[in-house]
Amino acid sequence: MINTELSGNWTGVTESDWQLLHLGLIVRSLDETLAYYESLGLISATHRFPRVPHDIRFTTHRQTSAPPSPHRSGPGKLRIVRMGPLPLEIIQIGEGVEDVNGEFVDRHGDGISHIAFMVEDLERETEKLVGKGVEQIMTLVVDDQVTMHYFDTRASGGLMLELIQRNDWSLYLV
Repeated sequence: MINTELSGNWTGVTESDWQLLHLGLIVRSLDETLAYYESLGLISATHRFPRVPHDIRFTTHRQTSAPPSPHRSGPGKLRIVRMGPLPLEIIQIGEGVEDVNGEFVDRHGDGISHIAFMVEDLERETEKLVGKGVEQIMTLVVDDQVTMHYFDTRASGGLMLELIQRNDWSLYLV
């Protein structure tokens, strides 16, 4: 049951230890998207990952329902930006990528695909969601540490959920 009688500062209400990290905006062209928002004066800061090499591996736990669109071309790109207080992870999906974000842009075009939270105990939070019947659909491993899980929460509202383990690597994201 949702408490509709919140008092005080509603932005301070949190679920366990989840910290909002970003909204995931999936686009066909990162450069065009950045140029557009910059022309409107909406981007207050940008963030690039440090050029420290990491061993990064994605595992998908289910097949996408269609092959990648032939309209996607070029490499994948990523930039984290702020629009005022809102952090956005803008992702250009590369040619031939078969994951849920690629599936999203192929089906819907540019748009918000997920919301990400940083958590203190990724496995505990994963167990809670899986125990409620939420399907885990993708995992990211960085330097042999499980760092992120995507969950299929699209049944209502169309958004996926991303949980990221708070650790040395994930602090690059904030």
